[in-house]
Amino acid sequence: MAKVLKCGDLMPGCNFVVEGKDVPEVVAKGAEHAKTAHGMTSIPPDVAAKVQAAINEVAEAKSWRTPVHRCLPIEFSWLRQCSGRIA
Repeated sequence: MAKVLKCGDLMPGCNFVVEGKDVPEVVAKGAEHAKTAHGMTSIPPDVAAKVQAAINEVAEAKSWRTPVHRCLPIEFSWLRQCSGRIA
């Protein structure tokens, strides 16, 4: 299953999110981001351990994939005739 790392979990205020097919890919992308965005020339062992702990599995269902008719109140039922998905 794919993995995800939210930089903001480690660096408050940073909105960078990286996804990858596995932990090594996420770590590599995260290290590149740490260098370019945060000026880190090396990753200390304690930070590397925090990064590993902050990597999670990507959720199967994403909220933007919820069919429109499940989100709308009854008075918007006419919208149920659309494609049924939020783009």
